[in-house]
Amino acid sequence: MARSLEDIGAALKSARERASLSEQQAADQMGIRLRYLRAIEKGLFQELPGKIYAEGYIRNYAKLLKLPTAELIREYREIAKEVKLPEPERISAERKDNELLPTRRTIVVSLLLMTVIYVVWYMLEHRVAPQTYYAAQGQVPENLYDSNIAILARENTEIVLYRPESSQPWMKLPLSTGESFFVPYVPGLMMTTPEEKSLTIFVNGEVLRAMEKIRRKDGMISLSQDELEHVVEDEQRGVNPITEKLKRRKHGIN
Repeated sequence: MARSLEDIGAALKSARERASLSEQQAADQMGIRLRYLRAIEKGLFQELPGKIYAEGYIRNYAKLLKLPTAELIREYREIAKEVKLPEPERISAERKDNELLPTRRTIVVSLLLMTVIYVVWYMLEHRVAPQTYYAAQGQVPENLYDSNIAILARENTEIVLYRPESSQPWMKLPLSTGESFFVPYVPGLMMTTPEEKSLTIFVNGEVLRAMEKIRRKDGMISLSQDELEHVVEDEQRGVNPITEKLKRRKHGIN
């Protein structure tokens, strides 16, 4: 029986090595980044995108290695009750001379955290059953709930996904008001939708504020995880990626 998160990671690593799988092969089959797989095997769950993903990663990894999934999840939950995983700090902790400012900052941070927690909970409670979308393909992708990107429908709408190697629609997804969809981790994945304003895109729990920053000239919308993460980081720093791109072109920088 595992006594710590490190024990759970070690058990998964040992099973992977017995299955003669490299780290990269296991990460590819799970559809996650290599650094996340390494963090799991070291028991460093605080390095994952968020706590809500930990159980999903353990479950998918256990299935891949043909380990007792329910037992590993039970052990993880028991250990997690006693272990407080630190959350990544998103807001600067710079102190001011004004004594009232730290108190105001604390209130703002608390409200933001409560909002993020509520949004994540709401999307998990209202996400659409994956078989609704993948029945036609005959299988449910293992990485469906490992993605850092979620789409929330504010009105009834439809989205169409395209794989990078094909111009033909991969799947058409009708979404009702309040439903959410966790986007599989597929590099270069694109999307079209008849009404962009009816959708909200979340990246690592943060709202992507301007859809035009990821829209191509042909109307396609990028759902590439790396690109969306950079766009949200730029938004948080107050950088406009479109303006920056034009400046770089003006100075002959690609």
